[in-house]
Amino acid sequence: MRMLAATAFALAMAATPAFAQDTAPEKKFDGPYVAVIGGIEEAGNTSTGNEGAIYGGAVGYDHQAGKLVVGIEGEATGSTTRHCVSSICTDSGRDLYAGARVGYVVGGRTMLYAKAGYDNAEVGLPMGKRKLDGVRVGGGVETNLTGRAFVRAEYRYSDLQQDAHKQQGTVGVGLRF
Repeated sequence: MRMLAATAFALAMAATPAFAQDTAPEKKFDGPYVAVIGGIEEAGNTSTGNEGAIYGGAVGYDHQAGKLVVGIEGEATGSTTRHCVSSICTDSGRDLYAGARVGYVVGGRTMLYAKAGYDNAEVGLPMGKRKLDGVRVGGGVETNLTGRAFVRAEYRYSDLQQDAHKQQGTVGVGLRF
């Protein structure tokens, strides 16, 4: 009987590390990444707005602890949006963003996240370019396709100076390193 108990104890101890490895979450959302993004944008002031396409890229770094993911991100995009009021037109130019995001892993390969940060948009006016500062908030879903490749879809809203705003829906493809 003692031999059976000792054998069962030894087998249980030997199986414990393997069991821990099987249940430990993989860190699929950990480390630096780059992404190419594109989408649509609605931009204007509080009373009017027009749509156009956006395109650009993002770089960032995420840290995953269990199912929680926290990270920082920077982004540069351009836009084809043209906004006209009466005979005065403005062009949405480049948009720079720096911020943070917090996510939660669901289903092992998918993360839901929220983000917030600083947004600096350049707008082309008939008499020159103007930079508008503001805040961007948003949220999205990111799914790992392989160990390194991922896709994401995101909605974000930027509240800028002079009653200007941008709403964007984007998709992206990226790689983690």
